[in-house]
Amino acid sequence: MKYNGLLLKLFLLFIVLVVLFCVISIYHAYNFTHPRNKFLVFRPRSMDNLSFSELAEVTLFGVSPLKYKAKILPSDLGLKYENVTFKSTDNLSINSLASEISKK
Repeated sequence: MKYNGLLLKLFLLFIVLVVLFCVISIYHAYNFTHPRNKFLVFRPRSMDNLSFSELAEVTLFGVSPLKYKAKILPSDLGLKYENVTFKSTDNLSINSLASEISKK
């Protein structure tokens, strides 16, 4: 009978860990598509030598790498492309990114 209590505790621990993993995964997926405030992000210079507290922060809250905008057109690389405009039913339009890139 002692093993039944131990098995129940191990099963409950497993369930808690799975739920925690799911919550952390959902949080990371949400942050991937909805960037956080620029002042609350963690951007380590290197992921090689993180302290335990930094590793825990990365595991729970993720990192926010810098995102760069393209500064070249496909034609600069010898690729053919065409500008595309999408129009919605309520007269909103989305222009292709290639038409908005300014050369510097």
